[in-house]
Amino acid sequence: MYDNLKKTILFVMPTNLAQGLLIVIALLAGQRTAAHAGVDPVDEHGHLRHAVVWPGV
Repeated sequence: MYDNLKKTILFVMPTNLAQGLLIVIALLAGQRTAAHAGVDPVDEHGHLRHAVVWPGV
């Protein structure tokens, strides 16, 4: 079991690192990512939103 866990971790770590680097490179290049699809961090006055307001909470 230890060997399988070790193999899994050794596979997942570089894979996640590569995906993270792609996102960082895309952001530095000015590209929008899928995470920005419905997110608008600026309100109608041009101010950054500092807190998320959940209606009904």
